[in-house]
Amino acid sequence: MLRHHWTVATVHKAGRRTSLVRLDEWYGGQILASVPTRALRAALGQERRDLPGTAFWVMAQLGATTADELDLREWVPCRRVPPAGGGRAA
Repeated sequence: MLRHHWTVATVHKAGRRTSLVRLDEWYGGQILASVPTRALRAALGQERRDLPGTAFWVMAQLGATTADELDLREWVPCRRVPPAGGGRAA
């Protein structure tokens, strides 16, 4: 079973419903994953037009082979450190 790890993601493009994010620790950031724009706006406290280029912490299964398997959760602005726990969660 894959485990979640804290990693930094960056918003590449923010659409009305779906945004595309890059995780440098997942395939070197070459593959984008989709995230509901509404979830990003709520977690990061930003308008859609301000999201591109924004970096944030997210829990991800970095051993995933597809974007769906990343199971992204717990978005946290980078200006704060991720919650304690050794950088890993089940």
